[in-house]
Amino acid sequence: DVGITSLVRQDANIAPLALGATTYGISPMQMAMAYAMFGNGGYTVTPHCYTTIESGTGLVLVTADPTKTRVISADPAFIMNRLLMEVVDNGTAAGMWVPGGMESSGKTGTTNDKRDHWFVGLTPYYVTASWYGYDDNLPLETGTGQSHPPTVAWRAVMQAAQAGLPAKTFPEAKGVTQEQYCT
Repeated sequence: DVGITSLVRQDANIAPLALGATTYGISPMQMAMAYAMFGNGGYTVTPHCYTTIESGTGLVLVTADPTKTRVISADPAFIMNRLLMEVVDNGTAAGMWVPGGMESSGKTGTTNDKRDHWFVGLTPYYVTASWYGYDDNLPLETGTGQSHPPTVAWRAVMQAAQAGLPAKTFPEAKGVTQEQYCT
């Protein structure tokens, strides 16, 4: 339901699927579509790279017509989004939020053999998946203590894509109560 078309029967085992160990992998576009539901009130939206195409005089020539599909309810989407915000606040992507008060959330991922590095990140405007690796599955040469390349790339792209846009927050779910607590 979330737009991933590369899954096969043997991928149905929950543990490998949850860790991204699928038979044929998942494209960054499909990964972005799947994560969109966490910042979009439980809806996926058909991936698109533009909203309009205009002539030099401002005449709209083409408008994107994405399909919006509910895949989970708003409450768990909101809760998951809040959990993913911790990743960019205090987790494996700490400090990689989009500057200027823009809410950001996301998830890093690295395979055990360090052949794939992922970051899927969201703001109230966009969701983008960034993958770092080789198509032929060669090992990556990354040292310890280095920044996570797809996370750094995601932040740079999102910062440029949202330049000049007003800071926004993710929509809140009406059925979720938020409370402060001491860990």
